[in-house]
Formats: sequence, structure tokens, C-alpha cells
Amino acid sequence: MDKPDREPNHFFVKHCVCFLVALATLAGQGKAASFLYAGTTLGPYRSTDSGATWKQIYITASDPTLQGFPKMLSMVADPKDPMTVYSTALFGSVHAFMKSTDGAQTWSAIPQPDVPISDLLSVDCANTNVFYVLADVPGGMVKSSDGGVTWTGVTFPAAPIAGVQSPRVYGIATDPKVSGVVYALGPGSVHRLGRGFVFKSADFGNTWSVLADGTDFAGHIFVDPSNNQVLYAGNIGAANGDCQATASNGGMCGLYKSTDGGKTWVALPLRSSVAGNLAIDAKSGVIYVGVPLSQPNSALMKSTDGGNTWTSVPATFFLGAPSVRTDPNVSGTVYATANVSATIVYRSTDSGATWSSFPIPQGCNTTTEKICSFDAFIDDFVVAAAPQGPPVQPSQPTLSTNGVVSGASFKTGITSNSWVTIFGTNLASKTDDWSTAVVNGKLPTTLDGVSVTIGGKPAYVEFVSPTQISVLAPDVSGNVSVTVTNAGGTSAVQTVTVSQYAPAFFLWPNNQVVATRQDYTYAVKNGTFSGVTTVAAKPGDVLILWGTGFGPSNPPAPSGVAVPTDQPYSAATMPQVTINSVSAMVFGAALAPGSAGLYQVAILVPNNLADGDWPLQATIGGVTSPIAVLSVKH
Repeated sequence: MDKPDREPNHFFVKHCVCFLVALATLAGQGKAASFLYAGTTLGPYRSTDSGATWKQIYITASDPTLQGFPKMLSMVADPKDPMTVYSTALFGSVHAFMKSTDGAQTWSAIPQPDVPISDLLSVDCANTNVFYVLADVPGGMVKSSDGGVTWTGVTFPAAPIAGVQSPRVYGIATDPKVSGVVYALGPGSVHRLGRGFVFKSADFGNTWSVLADGTDFAGHIFVDPSNNQVLYAGNIGAANGDCQATASNGGMCGLYKSTDGGKTWVALPLRSSVAGNLAIDAKSGVIYVGVPLSQPNSALMKSTDGGNTWTSVPATFFLGAPSVRTDPNVSGTVYATANVSATIVYRSTDSGATWSSFPIPQGCNTTTEKICSFDAFIDDFVVAAAPQGPPVQPSQPTLSTNGVVSGASFKTGITSNSWVTIFGTNLASKTDDWSTAVVNGKLPTTLDGVSVTIGGKPAYVEFVSPTQISVLAPDVSGNVSVTVTNAGGTSAVQTVTVSQYAPAFFLWPNNQVVATRQDYTYAVKNGTFSGVTTVAAKPGDVLILWGTGFGPSNPPAPSGVAVPTDQPYSAATMPQVTINSVSAMVFGAALAPGSAGLYQVAILVPNNLADGDWPLQATIGGVTSPIAVLSVKH
């Protein structure tokens, strides 16, 4: 039974081994797409599919002083409405403030001939009439309190250190949680050792206090989106010459951190004197920093422990200090540009382990132009959450006919402690998974108010959406009833048969079996995943096949928690595997440590298999799995 528009089993996107995380996202089976806005030398571009495709947006300004392509200088999305985006721009030599309220499809532009607004545009978290931006004026910063129509200069406190005549701001950041709070870092271009400042305003930039002075950094400032008491400040090439030798923690003074709202700072061991750009994954806390390419594959760094330790993100295409952004929708998804004549947006869905590239199309003069040859160089880009529709009113859930199936094959047949997918309508009011619902290793039986019972016992709910739910079946057997309950009520009962064995393999595109080698490289036909080189299976390869429904384990797996890693949980019965009707040697089958309901079956690809796409099946306890495909190439 095939189901249209089916989602993946999200347990394996979020909670299993690393290769499966990459698998699901590379196959385009992640969550709802995000909106991306790119500001280029040819005006704005937009993407509604997480950067995979881009469309050039043409600007026709009503003001006669704003003609030609706008060179976009800095962009920011509205914190309350992802369809609203703002930008500073240059039309020839005339500065302008631009706004779109329909996801960058159409724009209004306000000329600013007397105020050279330029970089680091920031908007207040709640009052979106208030903007701050760098400008070539005394103090280096201007603000608008009327939605970008007019701009006035910001006056900072007198410098408390001799030798610094007038502070000049080089970094701006608004507080993501508290309206009216804005930080500024200076003095920027007049930086010398111990001559830096951190300023804070709690009244929309009307008055300022000095949080810290005598600092050794001069660059941009960033506020942690999850904890507004944690701030980061970066250098942009002006670090003092003694910093490498004197830093006690091994760093090179490229990045500093404050955990008390900017009052005190410590140098982080970034091992670079420049931190040009920083992004924080709001869900996982992973920090990404673009630095100069001082050695191969070192232009993008990341930290998973708040900046205490750093690793290089292996990507040779980053040149210089790349611009980097995280996705507000999906933890682990990060975007970056090379930052040197950037015409490509790179996307990783596995926290920087692998990347796909998506070029910005060449620009055209008009929408009807047939040959386009203008390179659109990216100056800034924004990742915004996909717009949410009006709240969905709860309705009674309805299960599809024969809509309770294996979570691997999407065919009939389920077992205890196996993955089950339920299809229907009104199953949930939104799409979510259990990323934050697993507490102390215990799997949840309710997710966003949605629960499932199988045989009168609660199932463990991993993923919910309006049309699909993924659960781990409890310990039941025989003909059992299945129901879904949410705020709209409880569905009608659907009866299914729970057998001791219902083997099925998880599938990649084109029905290919999820198979890896012992080093977790993919044994899959090349071209299966865009932008990733893969190698098909070869005769003599030892492969691990990934599936569910292979029955009880020895010892029995614990219920409602991930399988412990202190001992193997082998299948109580050894399965048999055939490839094109040829028996493959099976080394063993066991539940994957640290997961739930996920079986690993280790096999040897027969030596006499010719090149081709061959049917693969497993048999256990007299039950044979649905056909999957293994691609073989010598």
C-alpha cells in the first residue's frame, strides 16, 4: 500500500546515528522549508525552499532618484513576522531604506540622500518601528523611530580612557527578548590595545551606559538568542600583536564572551585573531564563526560547548571569513556563503558535516530578458521561519483506511517495539517531533497533546503532523485496536494485526535499502543525494542494513527507553537475506545501541553478483520483508 506525500520517520532524522541524520535531510525529507532572503549587488533574491532555488526580485522605485539595481547593504527579518524583511541599499550613490511585507516579492523604498545608512541593520524585538544601523556620521550609528522614514545620529558617552577622543561604533545588536535594549561596541576604526568599549541602552538608544571599557576587541557584537545575558564580541582584524602570546587559554583573541550581560569578558580559544561573523543555533546552542582561511578547511569554526573548544568545519569552498546563518526552524541546519565574490549559498543539514551548494542565478535587466549574464554578488542574507497560517481549530482525528503501517516500508505489518506510521486527517494541529520531549532517556507518550494507543497501551510518539504520526509500538500482540487522541477528540478504532515478526527495511529514494558500510559511508547509487558523491555496494562489501520489525531481542529490550549500550541486544532469531534470490551471509542482527526499535543487520554482499539494481529481502520467523533495492557496481 503506497501512501502519497508521506513524511519520513523523523525518529531517524533526529535521534539515531549520524549517517541517518544526513540521509534524511539530504534526501529532502526534513521539516517545513524556510524562507531565505539574499541581498545582492543586483537587488533582492528570495528562496522559499530552504535555499534550493532562488528568484530574482525586480525593484521599480517610485522616487526618480532611486533608479537601477539597488545594491543591498544589510538585511534583517521582522522578529514577529517572517514575511516582513527590511534592508539598506544603494541606488547608484543614493542611500535608501527598503521594506517588504510579502516575503520579498514587492518592496517600498525610502530615499535617504542626507544619511549614509549602510551596514548591520538591526530592529527592535517588539517595536518594529525602531531600527539601528551603522552610518558614516560622528559616532558611527543612527536610529529611526518611525519605521525607517527618518534617521538621527546616536550620541555616546564621552570616552573614559585618555587618547580616545570620540567613540565610534563598529558593532550593533538588539536584545532578542527585551524591547528597547540595544548594545553597541566601539571604538572601531581607532582601536588600539585596551581602547575598546561596550555600550548599552535600555531606552531605544536615547541614553547609554558604559558596560565595559578598556576592552581589547573591536568588531561585531552578538546576543545569544536563548540567553540574553550571554554576549559575544568579535575582532575583525584589529587584534593587538601581543594577543597570541599572552592569551592564557591558547586563543588568538578573535572572540570574547560575557555571561553577565556585557559587564565582564573573557577571551575564547578560537585560535584566530579575526571573528568576522557569528551565528548560534537557538535550539542546540552550537556556535558557528567565520574566520580567515589560515589553513586548509579552517574558514568556518564551530563550538558545541559555549566557545570553550572549537573544531574546523571541513569545507574547502569557504574563502576568507564566510558569512554564516542558522535556521530558526530546524536545529542542525546552517547556511553560509564563501564571502569572496559570493554567488553561492551553501547549506548543511547535519551541523556542518556535509554541504550542498545552491548558486544564485545570474541577474537579468527585465523579467522578459532571455539571456542573463549579470553576476549577483551576495552582500547579506537572512534565514526566516516559514510563515505560519492561522491557528488550526482542533478537529476529531480520522485514520485512513488501512492507515496503520510499518514505519520503514509503509506497508502493512507491525510488531511490538517496532516503528509504526499512522496516516489520516486532523491528526495534529502542527508538525513537530520529540526533540525536546525526551527527558532522561524516557520516550514520550504524548506530543503536543497528541497520543496514540495500540492494544489499549500508550505508544511512544516521535513525530506528529496533520496527516501523519510516527510512533514506537508498545508490547502487544494479536488483533488490536489503534486510536489517535488530540484536542479535537479520539478517532474511530482501526483494528490491526500485531505479529511476532514483520521485517522491513528503511528506504532511500527509488526504493533503495538504507545500507552503510562499517565506516558509515552510504552504500547507495551515486546521484541519489544532490551534491553528495556516494558509492554503490560492491561484491564482497560488508554492509549494515537498517530496519525494524525483526521481532524480540535477547535479552528483551527495555520498554519506553533507548536501548542501553552496555551489552548487545541481538535478534532472538537470525534472519536470512537474499539479493536477487542469492543468499547473502548474515553476520548478525541486533538493536542499534542508543536507539529504540531500530535493527542493524550485518551482511556480506555475494561475490557473484553482477552490476545492477537487485531486489533485496529478509526472512525471519517465516515472514519475508517487502522488496527493497540494493544497487551493485563493481
